[in-house]
Amino acid sequence: MTTPAHTHTGQHFISRYAPHQTPPLVLNSISTNTHRLLTNLQEQITANLPSGSTHHILLHGPQGCGKSHILTLLWHNLHSSPQTADKLQIAWLHEQQNISSLPQLLLAVYQSLGLHYPHDYSQDWLNQLLEQSPSDVAEILTRRLAARFTNRRLVLFIENLDRLFTGLGRHGQKHLLALLQEQPFACLISTTRQLFHSVTDRNQPFFGFFQPIEIPPLSLQDTLQLTSAVARTSHNPALADPILSPY
Repeated sequence: MTTPAHTHTGQHFISRYAPHQTPPLVLNSISTNTHRLLTNLQEQITANLPSGSTHHILLHGPQGCGKSHILTLLWHNLHSSPQTADKLQIAWLHEQQNISSLPQLLLAVYQSLGLHYPHDYSQDWLNQLLEQSPSDVAEILTRRLAARFTNRRLVLFIENLDRLFTGLGRHGQKHLLALLQEQPFACLISTTRQLFHSVTDRNQPFFGFFQPIEIPPLSLQDTLQLTSAVARTSHNPALADPILSPY
């Protein structure tokens, strides 16, 4: 029997594979051991806003440890916080995207921003831009994004950073690093299942660039608490209580 991709909880559902599709209140209700890390991430981003400095973080841990879950809650926390709501905008590159060049990456960032902030990022303008050469597209988008984020910060969520770096190759990584250093308007919050060559090898462009934060796999107790929380959120307390019972 195939395990369903979603667990329904009344009118809502819990997505097994895409936490960003699950309502934040539901995600909060089933969170285990994430509150301290969420607070830390939000504080780091908020602390850097007045100075305009950038800080780049790489969350790493095995599949199912909660990396996307954490990103989703961080997204909602930053959007709902009066300290940050007007001082940053977030672009989210989900793991399904295939990117193999800097122009494609910048396009993906602009399209994500346009999806969530449609009044600030014109799709008509972008369609006209796409008639230009890839090098011109990259240059124009860089200037436009830098101008947009003169007085605010771009927070860029990138899932499966290793996959992006593989697509970019060493040449594309060098161009991305140069952009981030010459136009420091973006803060990268990225994920990967494990640390990889491009960030661990001293001879690679992004060595020492990210602050690595390990997300450990769920312990047995964490798994039991998560399963019980899902049962309660699904309005099934008769199942929730026995899960945590020692007998």
